[in-house]
Amino acid sequence: MGSTFSGIELGKRALQVQRKSLDVTGHNISNANTEGYSRQEAIHATNRPHTIQHGTGAGQVGTGVKIDEIKRVRDEFIDGQIREETSAQGKWEVKNDALEQIELIFNEPSDKSLRNSMDEFWNSLQELNNNPESEAVRATVRQRALSLTDTFNHLDDQLRDYRTSLNNQLKTKVNDINSYGQRIADLNAQISRIESMDQNPNDLRDKRDLLVEKLSKITSVQTNEMDNGAVTVNIEGQSLVWQDEVSKLKTVETASSDSKFDKTVEVRWDKTNEEVNFTNGEMQGLLEARDEEVPKYVEQLDNMAQELAATFNDQHHQGYGLSDTEMTELESNVQATPSDPLDGATGKFNVVVNGSVEDSVTVNSGDGLNTIANKIDGVAKVDSFTVDNNGDGAADTLKVHSSLSGTAIDLVNTSDTEAGAVNVVQKLGLKGTGAGRDFFTGKTSEVASGSTAGKADIVFVVDNTSSMDSIQEEVKDNLSNFIDTIKSKGVNDIQMGVIEYRDSNIIPKDFSGSNWTSDPDKVKATLANLDSSSGGSEEYAMQAVKDTINNYDFRSNEAGLQVKNAVLVTNEDADDEGQLSSTIDNANIEGLQVHGVYHEGTDIYGEDTSEFDNLTSSTGGESVDLSDSSWGSKLANVVGGAIGSAASSSEDNGEITAKNIDLAKAIKSEGGLAKIAAATKASDNADSNGVNDYAGDGGNALALSQVDNKKVFSSGTADFGDYYESNISKLGVDSQRAGRMVKNQEVLTKNLKQQRDSISGVSLDEEMSKMIKYQQSYTAAAKFTSTMDEILNTLVNGIKR
Repeated sequence: MGSTFSGIELGKRALQVQRKSLDVTGHNISNANTEGYSRQEAIHATNRPHTIQHGTGAGQVGTGVKIDEIKRVRDEFIDGQIREETSAQGKWEVKNDALEQIELIFNEPSDKSLRNSMDEFWNSLQELNNNPESEAVRATVRQRALSLTDTFNHLDDQLRDYRTSLNNQLKTKVNDINSYGQRIADLNAQISRIESMDQNPNDLRDKRDLLVEKLSKITSVQTNEMDNGAVTVNIEGQSLVWQDEVSKLKTVETASSDSKFDKTVEVRWDKTNEEVNFTNGEMQGLLEARDEEVPKYVEQLDNMAQELAATFNDQHHQGYGLSDTEMTELESNVQATPSDPLDGATGKFNVVVNGSVEDSVTVNSGDGLNTIANKIDGVAKVDSFTVDNNGDGAADTLKVHSSLSGTAIDLVNTSDTEAGAVNVVQKLGLKGTGAGRDFFTGKTSEVASGSTAGKADIVFVVDNTSSMDSIQEEVKDNLSNFIDTIKSKGVNDIQMGVIEYRDSNIIPKDFSGSNWTSDPDKVKATLANLDSSSGGSEEYAMQAVKDTINNYDFRSNEAGLQVKNAVLVTNEDADDEGQLSSTIDNANIEGLQVHGVYHEGTDIYGEDTSEFDNLTSSTGGESVDLSDSSWGSKLANVVGGAIGSAASSSEDNGEITAKNIDLAKAIKSEGGLAKIAAATKASDNADSNGVNDYAGDGGNALALSQVDNKKVFSSGTADFGDYYESNISKLGVDSQRAGRMVKNQEVLTKNLKQQRDSISGVSLDEEMSKMIKYQQSYTAAAKFTSTMDEILNTLVNGIKR
């Protein structure tokens, strides 16, 4: 039989359970808007019944209700999906932000954009073609060019600054990962302790899940709950959190594997120093933006700057400025019909040498290109020949050059065009091969002390006659010592060349198809194999130096290497002081050091080496006597010092990039406007006033303006405008795609969170319904308890009476 007071106990339990259930409902309502909160339920269960063993009982009698647990309503599968999609959303949000920032940097279209700067520059060259003598137009060309180079520099700086910003963001995100990891580990400790007391730490679990979800936006995470309630958190296959321990990350600044950038930031595990390879989340987005997007656009700008400098300089080399007053070589256009280039017409022209008419040449009807060349070749002091420029095996181009060093030549039309004769010079397209002057270059950049300087060339200009055998041998024997001394200056990549000076011609000696080598043994072999027995020039050895300075082919090869030092190996007479002065002036302009290697007593300028010493000292070079066994070290100390400081003090640091593109010193100088090469020819025969007689010729300016249309990109299919517009369009497409991916991920995560909220979220309507239910149950339980009290009162007091 049950206890007399069992009814009171049953009512008490009912009151307690309904009261606790009301508390849970109130907790839900209070946290309806709390981030990460999961709805809780008080799970009711019948209390253990009382079994009647004897009497008239009917078996077991219930003893009321109890709360079995306060359950946290959560769907772990949906949680995992949300974390996965949140990681993808974080990645695309960062990439979208990065691409939008790059779009802002390029700022296309606008009046400050690169496209606008290029258009203004090309337009100014068109105007220069129309008014090549105008100083105002030349000033506009230079200013537009400066604006263009400044735009390249500015865009490169902004992209590099943004890359630095991305590195800083990486550091911030690593701090966030470590912070989340530590807080999750702390919660693991609390949860494990509470669960060991057979309690449910629901609110702590909510906090932990929220931290894991926030962490998943930064990087992809994998979780696994252990028996004690602690959760392990792995990122990219390695444990970030284990029980109450956290393995932290760190950032390390290292040298960048991309040669375009000095430093980069790597994320590593603090304990093992292993690099973390992120595959999703904001970290992956930041890394892709830093290592793929920014370098891609820096490289595209570099490609444009390099092609602009190379293509424009190549054309500028072929022209002459207002201050250029002589030509030493002329070249015709490629002739479509070399057998009759004048199409049956006739013509005449004078051959002018050093300002005086040396002879007149008459071209008869039907004369072929070779015949015309032979007629010119018959003129004293002038050589002429034909070459095959289009590769079809037939000579199609006429070349004319002076046969003596320091000789200026010109071809002046004398045809009676009114009588039907043609201007032969104009018809053949004969024009000078140019002053060989750069328009663009790379501006100075600082190199840290002790670092290796950039590539620089040493060109050995050998005046090759039979009397040079002994000098060449001594140069060859001392070459290793020479190179070793230069390397001691911190210059490890030395590009060397050998140029032979013979019969007024400059002949580069090849090294397996290249004019440049880093192997001193190849230079030795070349010096040893020079065929001096064939005889050499008895004229001006200094012409070799001058041509080396002025001729583009020997100042810069296809790899962009610049001649910094010319070592003149000579034993010849050179008695033209005007030639020497011109060489010195040009050397100063171009910033090239000229050095001399010769035997004591070498007959240079009338048995007086002072002028030769003047040349070397004025260019920062040095003259040394081969009879001094230490000449190699002495000369190398000067040359090596010059190369070692080239990257920090010279105008040109080798490869031209968007970061360093600038106008050449000659163009930026006070007299630089006159050096803009707008003309195709040069002479000062008319009045000897020091101004180019062809100042009104804007032919090369027109050719310069047409550089914009040259197909130099994408395997010869795109010009400058096409290439740039294609890149900007691709940027826009990539940005739009990233924006769409962000929206897609937002929709997906929103739907998943709505699914989770339908399960775990607090519905105020549902909670109000429960509150009423528990309130009414509480009231009923109170009434039941009161009734039992009355029954007991009657029983006790009635028996008493």
